[in-house]
Amino acid sequence: SLKSLAQRFQATVPVAVIMGSKGSGKTFMYLQMARLKAWSSFLNEFGLKGVGEGFIWPLIQSANLDEQAKEIVTSCHDDTRAQLPGIAFNPINQSDIRDRVLAKLEGRETSELAWKRFWLGMMADSLSCGEADDPLSAMQKALSKTSAHVVIQIDGLEDIFQNVGTDHVEQTAIRALCLGVTTALRELSDNRIGILIFIRKDLIKSAIRQNFGQFEALYKTFELKWNAEEALRLVAWLVGEAAGLKEYIDFD
Repeated sequence: SLKSLAQRFQATVPVAVIMGSKGSGKTFMYLQMARLKAWSSFLNEFGLKGVGEGFIWPLIQSANLDEQAKEIVTSCHDDTRAQLPGIAFNPINQSDIRDRVLAKLEGRETSELAWKRFWLGMMADSLSCGEADDPLSAMQKALSKTSAHVVIQIDGLEDIFQNVGTDHVEQTAIRALCLGVTTALRELSDNRIGILIFIRKDLIKSAIRQNFGQFEALYKTFELKWNAEEALRLVAWLVGEAAGLKEYIDFD
């Protein structure tokens, strides 16, 4: 799935929703991307060379990260700001993000357009251009001035949206992010804003009840899985790697 992701977005900044069940490795991959710091570094892991440089910018993260994981995110923030001094990056405090979302939920906002503007506004705030009337154009303009590309990362949505199965407002919020925002980014000419949304499959399935099959087909090759087959693949890989250690270890 990760190789498919790299191959699909070898020449452009990635715009993708990475689904997976609980325990499938979504947060782990979020952290690995942050550790690599740049999209080109991720492509290099698969022997691919990308066109342009997309620097990783973690925006929303899981509430359950330990200190070592938080240090990886902070290091990624620091590196991206150092690499792109022309952009006034502004990491938003995670509690502030949560408060903003909860306030929007309490207002019972049901407009998908309003939620789309909310998400784009938060993204723009992290690039210090959120006061603009059109946050998407403002981000594009800011990045174009320095010929830069960024890849915004989002994870941990299940920590905030805990009633997606029954709450139509939460469904609208998730749908606006995973459908509205991603579509808007894909439609941009010379798009400089990538986004990787790591989300539990059951959440997005609850939010997109009509035409979920089409949505799933769009991102199916990137889906993270952890099931019996994947476990057997891991065992096979471990045995294969161990076979090269015969001169050091007595496997009898």
